[in-house]
Amino acid sequence: MITGACDQRKVLEDVETISSHRSIFSSALGENWPMIPLELQPSAHGIFRALLDRQFSLRGVMALERNVRKQASAIILAMVLIFASGQILPGVRLP
Repeated sequence: MITGACDQRKVLEDVETISSHRSIFSSALGENWPMIPLELQPSAHGIFRALLDRQFSLRGVMALERNVRKQASAIILAMVLIFASGQILPGVRLP
């Protein structure tokens, strides 16, 4: 069990033994490729992360907020209307 900062550092720096490539998503599809950049080793992770930094910076995320809120509100409203009508699936109604 890893309990201390020293042990954590050893694990994080030992890319030969410990890998973040778990293929969780791709294995569900019968494939074996990494989720970029999350499951890449540090050297490759840095390259892809640099490409995404601008989009996921505070300014980049704030620029998306208005559109994301608008889309989320539309989805929530549609769900509320479906539940309010009592019709969850076509032909199926709540008692």
